[in-house]
Amino acid sequence: MSKQKVFSFFTQQAREVWDVKTLIHRPLATIELRLQHRKEDFHFLQKLAIELEAKLSRILIEEDDELVESLWHAFLKGYTEVRPLSESDQAAVSLMTVIRQLWLMGLCMHDPHIMGSSDSDDAFVSEKMEFFKKYFA
Repeated sequence: MSKQKVFSFFTQQAREVWDVKTLIHRPLATIELRLQHRKEDFHFLQKLAIELEAKLSRILIEEDDELVESLWHAFLKGYTEVRPLSESDQAAVSLMTVIRQLWLMGLCMHDPHIMGSSDSDDAFVSEKMEFFKKYFA
């Protein structure tokens, strides 16, 4: 595929806007309905959401793990050979990983095909909470 095709992509299909409402606020509202029995965890997620939104607006990301850094640079080198990536986009990757986990948690708790499955039970919530608490520490 030529670089020109990558930059000229368009569609007439309606596409959802991937903003803080879609990625943070809406999932958090869904999660709140499902965590009535785990209010402390939900309050933690509320604080996390505020922090994520603030960090997203500042794009202040720090990575210190050598392996992650090495893998990231290898990926970035390959990616930017096809398409340029701004410094802000690069800085947002770690933050967007956490935002994606929050969005995914909300999706799993909202989707009627998933609700009640192992992807939305207490073990699932505990696993996600452990991930969020590591980030928020």
